Amino acid sequence: MSRHTTPPVPWHWMLPEGLDWDWMDRAACATAPQLPWTTHTTPPPRTREVMRQICAGCPVFDECDRFADASGATAGVWAGRSRLRSATPRRAA
Repeated sequence: MSRHTTPPVPWHWMLPEGLDWDWMDRAACATAPQLPWTTHTTPPPRTREVMRQICAGCPVFDECDRFADASGATAGVWAGRSRLRSATPRRAA
């Protein structure tokens, strides 16, 4: 397992200190960098489905999910689900 001095993602400056990101080297999404994994918008349905399928077979699915929770991800697709959160909270119906 390699130890990075900088996470292998362009938005590494947003990550809290002390998180382990070595699992990213083995992530299935690394084979499809053209997909909008870290976008702040919702991808079209077909693209989301392709992304979910890639995540479903990922060898580091659980690590990805834990990382998204620990880092407070508010955008992108992590462990097969969107982490995009609205800037304004929804009101109860």
